[in-house]
Amino acid sequence: MADNIVLNAGAGGSTLATDDVAGTHYQIVKLAYGALDSATVVDGTSGLPVDVLDRAARDLGGVDILAALPAGTNNIGDMDVLSVIPGTGATNLGKAIDSVGGATDTGVAPLVIRDDALGALTPVEGDYVALRVDANGALWVHDDALDAALGGSELQVDVVAALPAGTNNIGDVDVLTIAAGDNNIGNVDIASAIPAGTNNIGDVDVLSIVPGTGATNLGKAIDTAVGATDTGVLILARRDDALGALTPIESDAVELRTDANGALWTHDDALDAALAGSELQVDIVAALPAGTNNIGDVDVLTIAAGDNNIGNVDIVSGTITTVTTLTGGGIAHDSADSGNPHKIGARAVSVLETATLVAAADRTDLVADLDGGLISGRAVPYGDLLSERVSNTDGAATALTTFGAPGVGIRNYITTITVHNAHATTNGYVDIRDGTAGTVQWTIPLPATGGAVVPFNPPLRQLTTNTALAFDVSAAITTIYLSFNGFQSKL
Repeated sequence: MADNIVLNAGAGGSTLATDDVAGTHYQIVKLAYGALDSATVVDGTSGLPVDVLDRAARDLGGVDILAALPAGTNNIGDMDVLSVIPGTGATNLGKAIDSVGGATDTGVAPLVIRDDALGALTPVEGDYVALRVDANGALWVHDDALDAALGGSELQVDVVAALPAGTNNIGDVDVLTIAAGDNNIGNVDIASAIPAGTNNIGDVDVLSIVPGTGATNLGKAIDTAVGATDTGVLILARRDDALGALTPIESDAVELRTDANGALWTHDDALDAALAGSELQVDIVAALPAGTNNIGDVDVLTIAAGDNNIGNVDIVSGTITTVTTLTGGGIAHDSADSGNPHKIGARAVSVLETATLVAAADRTDLVADLDGGLISGRAVPYGDLLSERVSNTDGAATALTTFGAPGVGIRNYITTITVHNAHATTNGYVDIRDGTAGTVQWTIPLPATGGAVVPFNPPLRQLTTNTALAFDVSAAITTIYLSFNGFQSKL
């Protein structure tokens, strides 16, 4: 098909300029302006004039501005700002006007999803979604008002009043003043500050914000006390129970880490250098000064030769009752005793003790008799020596007096027995018993008119503690003489 149509095809008429698209004619319209009976066509040199009228209320998109903002710092109304003062510079997110950008300048790079042909999204209404760009990186947008003004692929414009004479550029509009009424300008440069009050700016890039300081402000003044209801920004970190190598490389931005209890993981190079395994290594570079120095609980492995004053040391265990200053120092072997050399002494006792025997591995005192003799075994008397002479003419068991019950935990020891049978013709014997009715511990045979001296080395130890020694003789012997020697001991 051909472009253009004749308005009155039967009788002939004017030709109407059209664009034939698949058999459908779309009328070609040129914009013009002017007074009645005159028209100026808008072309490359003559733009569409704009009749801008002043008014008190300006509608900049979604913003109602009642009056121009005064110069200076202005509070933009009810805005939640996290407290950002970006500053201007190569490493700041804020940039100075008319400044030249550098190759290493930093900024914020929002991420979007490439979507060559928009289609229905899987998220439902109310879900967060990512912005989309086409194959060329241009951002896909949706404008209800613009969609309503579009008819197919053409922009439908309702011109409510004739444009004034002059040069008018409809595309990029510099707005000096806005007439009263609803005027949606779109992309507007605000030449003056916005007045104080509630102003809905829409999508705003904020170059510099001073949030103020106070209990409900995110900004806080230095050296001010924190109140129970003060507001602030919560710092988030990632829980990481056992730290490991991160996948980002050096200089990448990463999150802070905490352990399972929420404690922040930290790394201290100086502390790590002082640690060996789980122990803190301390180098003492100089001797401790003389005086009172409390080191705490110290395990001393080695001490260098020389004079070392450890200071005031707390000994965790051990009790010292009396300390005598050692002025004599070491005494050479076979030399005369002098000064106060350290000596090891024993505890002298005059009577047998009745305390319970100590347990195995217990510490005990060295014990000596009243003459200073060390008691070191059951073959050595403990206390005074015992001796007893008796005679017997019948066969009943007789308890010894000196070797009677010695006390709790103490028993009798016999070192020597001397016995004589006075009967001229009868042989017999003597039994040594553990008590008058106790076990026979030793039997001494006796010839007629004969005797014996029986030594015991080691001494004959009585079986039962705190029991008298006893003896009995055979009934046929009419007269016998005995002599016992020994001692008593707790062993």
